[in-house]
Amino acid sequence: MKQKAKEALRKVYEKYNSLGLEAVYLDGSILTRDFNPETSDVDSIGIVADYFPSELEDIIKIFLAEEYPKINKFGFRLLYKSELDGGPVRAFLSSVIEPQILLSELPDWELVIGTPFTQKDFKLPIATYKELIKFNWTIISKIGEGSGKHLNLLKTLVRYIDYKQKERGIINHPFSYLSVLEYAEEGEEKDIMKIIIDIKKNKWDYEMFQKNGVILQNFVNKLLTSLNSV
Repeated sequence: MKQKAKEALRKVYEKYNSLGLEAVYLDGSILTRDFNPETSDVDSIGIVADYFPSELEDIIKIFLAEEYPKINKFGFRLLYKSELDGGPVRAFLSSVIEPQILLSELPDWELVIGTPFTQKDFKLPIATYKELIKFNWTIISKIGEGSGKHLNLLKTLVRYIDYKQKERGIINHPFSYLSVLEYAEEGEEKDIMKIIIDIKKNKWDYEMFQKNGVILQNFVNKLLTSLNSV
């Protein structure tokens, strides 16, 4: 599956590189042991110059769906270089996920083809974990359905737990939700990971998210309190 996805994305790059598509990356579960070829989406990101036409994002997604129908859902999102330099939001991806958060995740993406960008190539500062949490909605009940904010908050919580595990010396496993669950401390940390994985298995179901809102809110509150005391 991964090789087929890379083959498809190389075709996209070859077709649109002259229009400002500078690099194409794979992102998400396809890079981890969480990936299920029957149910998981394939996520990809194209870093583009400012003159790249935004309407091509949908055209590329249609091409990927038609050329590779066996892939459950082949996602493709644009990310403008200027957004990573602190410029105005232009792409849908940056309207859902703060560019500073995207930049913090760049080292976890896998370059398929194009320029091998690093975080130092852009002007935005790398977000701290305190900033990552605060970039997301932290009042669970006010996170609206369809906004995508609940997904981003849950992903940020997993990254935070992974970060804390690395602080405890657990640094030898590649990132995946299952690995973070495996090394989670008994009690609240493990309970939160089980909830998040269940929601993820149900395609990030919003109703499941809200049903677990009180537990998640308590965890977020404790996390913010600990971060503010540092």
